[in-house]
Amino acid sequence: IKENAAWILFPNKNNINNIEIERCIGIKDKNGKPIFDGDILSDYDGFKFLVRWNALELKYMFIPISKNNTEDLDIYPNECELVGNIHENEELLK
Repeated sequence: IKENAAWILFPNKNNINNIEIERCIGIKDKNGKPIFDGDILSDYDGFKFLVRWNALELKYMFIPISKNNTEDLDIYPNECELVGNIHENEELLK
């Protein structure tokens, strides 16, 4: 991945002609890695969040996915660490 990439392509494992395109949200994690729609972030407490575009509200949402995270927390993506994405690390969603 290039440092200033705006898009990432993820080919479908079952059909190489079916490609998912994810857009960079314009923010970097605490290590300077660009964050994309579909990425999974972990905050300083180990809570995990899924980055998704909300077309109704026209903004990116950080959806809690940790089983122990039941409260609505303020998240600062630039203070979180990128730990994976929904295409290559589906096990992080469980």
